Amino acid sequence: MKTELEQEEKMSKWHYVFGRVPEKYAKRYHDMKLKTNLNRTLAFSIYVIALQIILNILNMLKPSTGPNPGIMKYIILSLVTLSIGVVYLVLSILIKRKRITNPVIINCVPYSLLYCYVIIQLIFVSFNAQVEEGLNSYIIAIIITSFFVITSPIESAAIIVVAFITTLVLTLVHNQEANSLVFNSDIWANILIITVLCGYMSVVVHTMFINNFLNSEKLKESNVKLQEMASTDALTGIYNRRGFFDYLDKKYDQQPVSQGVFVVLMADVDFFKRYNDRNGHLEGDACLMKVAQTLKETLGKYDGAVARYGGEEFLGVFESGSIESALDIAEECRLAIENRNMTGKRVEGEENGPVTISVGLAFASEKQLIHIDGLIKYADENLYKAKESGRNRVVV
Repeated sequence: MKTELEQEEKMSKWHYVFGRVPEKYAKRYHDMKLKTNLNRTLAFSIYVIALQIILNILNMLKPSTGPNPGIMKYIILSLVTLSIGVVYLVLSILIKRKRITNPVIINCVPYSLLYCYVIIQLIFVSFNAQVEEGLNSYIIAIIITSFFVITSPIESAAIIVVAFITTLVLTLVHNQEANSLVFNSDIWANILIITVLCGYMSVVVHTMFINNFLNSEKLKESNVKLQEMASTDALTGIYNRRGFFDYLDKKYDQQPVSQGVFVVLMADVDFFKRYNDRNGHLEGDACLMKVAQTLKETLGKYDGAVARYGGEEFLGVFESGSIESALDIAEECRLAIENRNMTGKRVEGEENGPVTISVGLAFASEKQLIHIDGLIKYADENLYKAKESGRNRVVV
């Protein structure tokens, strides 16, 4: 039986080859890869435009050696390349400004530019297949394939192989003499070395991109776990005081109540010190965990939240349509604890009394600003009244 770690490592190797990541990261990886490729498309479009403008200016400044009938095809191809650069620059800008939102178009833009540029370079190869300079266009094509778009090693290898075979065929077609370019072993040895290096570099670039992405995601997950640990009570698994106040400050404090009432609930386990002393600390801890989970489940039904405020005290918040319904929810919490059948010795003469809670409530009505500290103070005062008036009750 393979361990989970071994399965993950085996999966990762295949992911590297085919340009994939584990399923839980797939969506975020696709988004990051697309964003990176779109940024590179924008930069590469600018590069193509600038390069073609510079090359054309240099050709215009070059001294004329007489009419050259073959020059027209180079001019036309250069203008086509310049036009493609302009088109993709406009597309990149429109995508970044969210003027184009079609996902099919957005996903196709980086790859289609890559394919167009490779094809253009192979056309240049066909124009210059009888001289060594013709192979420079092939080298440019495979370098761009290796470094421009983030593609899987399989995709990069396929493009490089197709480009190499096309270049070889074009060279064979245009060179028939035994002493021609196609039979120059030194040149082709260098071409093979560059081809292999570019293929290897495409693997390195893609692997680095995936590793950086995975490390970034794992770092985010670690930060989330650390944040959860810092805001969670170790015993009960619900919010601790610090985490709960952060939650309240972000979501509620100084915000107006949109409708109904906003409720702060303060609950205290009745006679908990006696329960803890008579039944032992382990039973006391188990009691607090059950109370916490019961309050969390009950308030959770009403989109509420609860925290361990300190010791055996719990602080909860929820929203309700009216004060009457809020009282019903608080009463539901009290009964849920009482009916949980948690029993233990608490007072002399009572062998197995039920665990109960006393509850104090405070409200902020519709359109009033929520002042968390003030509401907690009023809820705590009402909790004290509930305990003074006999415990196991709700006071507002």
